[in-house]
Order: sequence, then structure tokens, then C-alpha cells
Amino acid sequence: MNPIEQQIAKWSLKEKVGQLFILAFPGKTADTAAQMIAEYNLGGCYLSQDNAETFEEAHALNQGLDALLEQHDRLPLLLGVDQEGAWGVLVGESTTGPGNLALGVAEDVGGTANMYRVYGEEMRSAGFNCILGPCCDVNLNPASPIIDTRSFGDVPSKVSAHSAAAVKGLHQGDIVACAKHFPGHGDTHGDTHREIPRVDKSYDELKANDLAPFQAAIDAGVDLIMTSHILYPQLDDSALQPCPR
Repeated sequence: MNPIEQQIAKWSLKEKVGQLFILAFPGKTADTAAQMIAEYNLGGCYLSQDNAETFEEAHALNQGLDALLEQHDRLPLLLGVDQEGAWGVLVGESTTGPGNLALGVAEDVGGTANMYRVYGEEMRSAGFNCILGPCCDVNLNPASPIIDTRSFGDVPSKVSAHSAAAVKGLHQGDIVACAKHFPGHGDTHGDTHREIPRVDKSYDELKANDLAPFQAAIDAGVDLIMTSHILYPQLDDSALQPCPR
């Protein structure tokens, strides 16, 4: 067996399942995550402004996580943060730029690539290794309470071009990129942090509009895709059916 297979062979089923999860935890110290790492072999962490407000706090937190990994002989964690200009971490000390909607106005995508390279470099310097971005949603509903300026705009072709540029910029900044929120969050009327919206679109409509930027991000070599929690009844109505008794 190669070293990776040898490592996996040592894990219990619980530890193998733990590798599939990226979880959040409260507070600004790694102690809160100790059980998740030691007992469950956690795959990664979602870290927010609640975990670190400054670069100094981020360094301390990530050093604490590294110490836990070494203590329990665990693999490196995927440390994902939201950093997309209008929606970010280490706000006040990090470079947020003008936000995606402003970046998306330009026909030249060079500014977007450069901005996302800066995001990558700064977050890597803080100890993180993954940016949960770019936001590839097409802002088809400008009244959306959650996407709005997080989108590069309302024209699928332009959002596609800027999404691809953002992925390339993040890679230039030596950080993992994660396109979101597949298959598209730009035509919702609700905040998916609080409810499960329903989008009544056909596959052809989604392919022509919402899905195009994700394909562009994939073509640009994006590492991860974040799914949304939205109901698409024309694609799959099973979630709308009553549970069998």
C-alpha cells in the first residue's frame, strides 16, 4: 500500500466519516475543536469573523489547530473562509476591495484576477488554505436578501468570465478556490441561512443562465464546488413529497 492507503487503513469507520465533514466551531481558540479533531478526525473547519477578527488572532488560532493535529497525528485540515470583498473575514485589516458587483462592471477581467490574488495571498498569510469563493451566482433577482453585491452581475456571460478570472487569481495567490452556490442562488427570494427557498426553473433555463458561471469556474480549474440548499422541483420533486410512514 502507498502511504495514503496505509494512513486510511488505520482509521476507524467513525474517523473515515469525520474526514467528510467541514464544521464550524465557536470562539477564538482551537480548544473548542479539540474533540472534533481528536475523536472524529475532522476533515476541515469553516472559520469566520467570530473565530478571528485580526491577523494576529488568525495566526494564534491556526497555530493552535496545528498543535492539535500534531498531538493526535491527524492530517492537515481544510481551513475555509469567506473572502469575496463584500462578504469577508478579518474585516478591518484585510483588503476587501470594491466587491464583486463593482468588479463585474468592467469588461476586462484582469482587475478581478488581481483582486482575488490579493485575497489568496492575504488569507494564506493568515494561515488559511481555502477561500470559499468566488460567488458564481447570477444576480437575476436584484431583491435577493443574500446575494446582491456578492454577485458579479446579472449577465451570465460576464459573471462567467469574472468567475473564471477569480479562480485563476486565487490560484495565483496559492490558495484553494471553491465556487458557490451550485446550481445557482441568484434567483431566490429568501435567505437560505433561515429558510429553504424554491426555484421553479427547468434544466434548460438553469443551463442557459445559472449554471454557465459554474462551468466557467470548472474550466478554470476550480478545486471545490459548494452546493446551495434550495429546492428545484422541476429537477427533483422528491423533496416536496410527504415522507412515507
